[in-house]
Amino acid sequence: MITGAGRGIGLGIAKKILGRGDDVIALVRDPLKCDALRAIEGARTRLKLLAADVADAASLSAARAALSQERIDVLVNNAGIYRDRGRGILTADLDAFAETLMVNTVAPLRVLQNFAPLMGKGGQVSKVATISSAMGSFQRGDGQFSYRASKAGINKAIQSVAAELLQENIIAFVMHPGWVRTDMGGAGADISVEQSATGIIRTIDSAGCEAAGTFLNYDGTTIPW
Repeated sequence: MITGAGRGIGLGIAKKILGRGDDVIALVRDPLKCDALRAIEGARTRLKLLAADVADAASLSAARAALSQERIDVLVNNAGIYRDRGRGILTADLDAFAETLMVNTVAPLRVLQNFAPLMGKGGQVSKVATISSAMGSFQRGDGQFSYRASKAGINKAIQSVAAELLQENIIAFVMHPGWVRTDMGGAGADISVEQSATGIIRTIDSAGCEAAGTFLNYDGTTIPW
């Protein structure tokens, strides 16, 4: 399952997973705008598109009900926003800050809470990779306070619940996708969507129980909290 799979990094991950023959449940705000996913050759039988707003509790509950008979092996918590760029606290739109916290910090936990019951079934280990950002590390930089705070929040939340989830056969960790050339990252970013998606998938595939509660770069290296 991938949230925010309609574009950017989420789309890149979905394409690669479908391309290797695995099933994908894509949670997107508007399935009618996901032609790029539908166009993948042979994906029709392996792709399930569901409309869901990750920041809306009722929307997620409806998606969970529609998937009640499914088993989820990997959840990629990818949906996120970047609002009010470049403004300091004295001029910031704090309503935009609240929205950023809702989507980037609270929503991934809503997704996890809704779909964890479909994971770790029958003793099988499942994984939750929440796409965060190195901008949420306390080791780094000034500015962009709303985005940084939202990512620091989800980082700490996942770190805090990882031991609980491990008891349910769920390995949960957060990941930095790199600075990626997307609508959010901009044309001047360091790496392509394909490079990021390839690294993320490789890191998820290789993650064992020791990854629970860690902060990993897309290349598998550890990032300081």
